[in-house]
Amino acid sequence: MAQEKLVLDEDRHGLFRIFWYLPDEDDLGACLGDYLLPQQPCEDAEHRLATESAKALNTGELDTDGLYWYTRSAASKALAAAKAALTIHRSAKPWPEWAKQALAAGWKAPKGWEP
Repeated sequence: MAQEKLVLDEDRHGLFRIFWYLPDEDDLGACLGDYLLPQQPCEDAEHRLATESAKALNTGELDTDGLYWYTRSAASKALAAAKAALTIHRSAKPWPEWAKQALAAGWKAPKGWEP
C-alpha cells in the first residue's frame, strides 16, 4: 500500500487547492481545510496538521470545499509548509527548531542527515 501524499491541483475556476493524492485509487482525496467547516469534523491527525501548517501562512481563503489560493506561488508555499510539517510529524526523532523552519522554507536535508 503506497502512502498518501499532498498534491497541488488547479480547479475549474482557476483556484489552487491542496489535496491528498490516494495512490491506491489513483484519485484525489480530501482537500486541506475541508474540516474547518462546521459540518465536517476531522479525526485524522495528519490532515489537521497539514491544514494548520498551510493555513498558518495566512495566504489562503476558505470556501465550502476547503482552503484555496489565487496563485500557484502562494499555494506552492502552503504545500511546502504542509509537507514539511508532515515530514517532521512522521519522523521518529524530534527535529530542532532551526531545522523545522528551514524545512518549511524549502530546505532539503542532505542525504544521510538526521535530526
